Amino acid sequence: MKQNLQHTFNLALLLLALPLASYSQDSLRLAKPDSIRTVRVLQATDSAQLQNKSTTDTAKVELTKAAEQEQANKSKAKKEKLPKSDTARIKITSGPQIYIDYGKLLTLPSEFEQKFEIGLAYQFKNRFQPNFHFGIATIQPDAAIENGEYTSEGSYWRAGVNYLVPLDQINRLFIGVRYAQSEFNDSGSYEITSELWPTFTESFERDGFAADWFELVLGSEKMFKNGHLLLGGEAGVRFINEKDEAEFIDIYTIPGYGLTSNQSSPFINLYVKYQF
Repeated sequence: MKQNLQHTFNLALLLLALPLASYSQDSLRLAKPDSIRTVRVLQATDSAQLQNKSTTDTAKVELTKAAEQEQANKSKAKKEKLPKSDTARIKITSGPQIYIDYGKLLTLPSEFEQKFEIGLAYQFKNRFQPNFHFGIATIQPDAAIENGEYTSEGSYWRAGVNYLVPLDQINRLFIGVRYAQSEFNDSGSYEITSELWPTFTESFERDGFAADWFELVLGSEKMFKNGHLLLGGEAGVRFINEKDEAEFIDIYTIPGYGLTSNQSSPFINLYVKYQF
């Protein structure tokens, strides 16, 4: 009987163990897909992160390249701009020049003065321009002798150098200094009237006078399209250095200089010039 009970008990344990084993195997079979799904999710996440990181790195590289390209373009534009504004030099044509003071030609029809002046110059590429002027003048100022007439006539020359300051290919400024001399003579007459005495008339002629002076000049020129003809003007101040003195009646004016009453004399000249 004990053996029957023991056999029955063992059979019962076996029956109980079979469902548990089946349950464990099912649990294992069910758990495996979840684990695989988790690994796949993790792998997908890592792949997405790697792709995002790669995209970000690529964007950063592209932005860096764009910034470098923009900087290179700015540098190139700056280099291209500099020669036009800073390093480009205005062409200065060298050669001899001849000109005439047309402003003095306008005085020829007048009754109180006649002037004529021409000049020679040479323009160097280094902007320096040595020049020489020669002129003649006959001056008959009305205010020289109140009750008479006065005439001063003679020739003069001046030599100096200008320094050219070109503004562009057409317009230019210049500054210059000159030394000048004049040789001249003067003549005149005057009349003295009186109710008590006969009218007294006296005339005089004097020659061999000389004077010299310095000039400071500022001017401008404009070149025409043909590249040879220039129109210019200059203004400046003359400073007397030495002049002869006369007895009884002072020298009133000096050809090429002006009135002798002042130690300095302003002037304006207008001229047309041709460059070979």
